[in-house]
Amino acid sequence: MGDLIYDTYLRYADKPELDLQDPYFKILVTQTCNIFYVSKQKIEEYNIVSLVSSYTTYIYHGIAVRICLQKNIPVYTVGAFFSLVHKVLKEYPSHANDHFLFNKLFQKLDNKKEIIETHKKIFEKRFEGEIDSATTYMKQSAFSADTNKELVNIDWPNTVVVLAHCFFDSPHIYRDLLFPDFYDWMNFTLDELSKQKDLTILVKQHPNGLPANDPLFEVLKKKYAGTQVLFIDKKTSQMQIINSRPKAIVTAYGTAAAEFSYQGFPVLTIYDNPFTAYDFTHLANSISEYKTLLQNVKNLPSKQNREQIIEYYYMQYFFFLKGREIDYLMCAKYKGQTFSDTFLQDYLPQMTPAYFEMLDAAIKDGFVMTEWETKALA
Repeated sequence: MGDLIYDTYLRYADKPELDLQDPYFKILVTQTCNIFYVSKQKIEEYNIVSLVSSYTTYIYHGIAVRICLQKNIPVYTVGAFFSLVHKVLKEYPSHANDHFLFNKLFQKLDNKKEIIETHKKIFEKRFEGEIDSATTYMKQSAFSADTNKELVNIDWPNTVVVLAHCFFDSPHIYRDLLFPDFYDWMNFTLDELSKQKDLTILVKQHPNGLPANDPLFEVLKKKYAGTQVLFIDKKTSQMQIINSRPKAIVTAYGTAAAEFSYQGFPVLTIYDNPFTAYDFTHLANSISEYKTLLQNVKNLPSKQNREQIIEYYYMQYFFFLKGREIDYLMCAKYKGQTFSDTFLQDYLPQMTPAYFEMLDAAIKDGFVMTEWETKALA
C-alpha cells in the first residue's frame, strides 16, 4: 500500500515529494491504518461478494479494492475515463485498462483495417486544433495556431523538449514508475541533459496541472538559472514545437508521446506507461537505461510506427466504451471539479429518468465487454 500512501500524500499535501517529517504524513499513516482495519473488518462482517468503486487510486479507494482482490472478491470500477465497466485484477490493481493486453485484444477484432483508417482521421484532426473525445479533459487544444515569440531564436536542431507532468497527479497509477514521483524524475532528467553543454533544453509545464505546480517551477528555474535549461510558457502550442523540429521529446508517459512520435520525432519515455506494449517510443526499463538514453538523446532515431500509434489510440480511448463518447456522462465541462456544491447544483437536474436509462444501458454494455475480454484472453 506504499504507493497509495505516497500518491495520496502528493495529492492532498500539495507537495511534490514525500516529507517523512511532515506532521500530515503521520496523520495520513494513521488514516491508512484506520481505513485498512475498518475496511477489512466490514468486508468480512458483511460477507461482501463484490465491490464496485469509481477509482483504485489513493487510500480512500485503493485500500478496499486491494483487500477485496486479496480475498478473491470481484472488483469493478465504473465511471473512470475510457471504460464503462472495468474488472480490476490482482496482477494489475488499477482502474486503467490493462494496456499490456491492448494488442492481443485488437488482434481478436474482425474489422481491424477499418478501425485504423477511421481513427487515423480522428487522431490527425488533433493537429488541426480540434479537441477530440480523447482529450476532453483539456481546457483548450494543445495544438493552437498561437506563436510563442520567445522561441524564435532557439537552436532547434540541438534542442530537446521536456514535457512535464502535474507533480501531484498519482504517478503510480500504472504498474510501476522508475522514480518515486514526477519531481524526482524532472530533476534527474534536467541534471543529466544539462551536462551536454551543446544542448538546449526546453521545459514545458503541463497546461492542465494544478496551481500548486507554479511555485515549484519557480524553484526549478532558480536551480537551473545560468544553464542551457529554459522554461517556456505552458500555453506554448505543440504545433509550434512540431513545426520547429527539435531533436527529441522527453516525457514520462504523457499523451504527447504518441502525438510527437506520429510526427516523426524520437520520443523518450519511462516504464510503465499506457503504450509500453507498443514500439513507438524509446522506453527506459531502468534508471540506468534511462540515463544512457538521455546521454545519447541527440542520436536517437525516430520510431514513427504510425499504425501502432493509431491502434494504441483506439484501444486506449475508444474500444472499451463500445461506441460511446468518452464524455458520455457529460462531466468533461467541469474539468475535474466534481466535488463542489456548484457541480451538484448544475449536474443533478440532468439526472432524469432518461439519464438513468442511458446509464443502465452503459453498465450492461460494460459487463458484456468484461465478459468478452475474459473469453478473448482465455
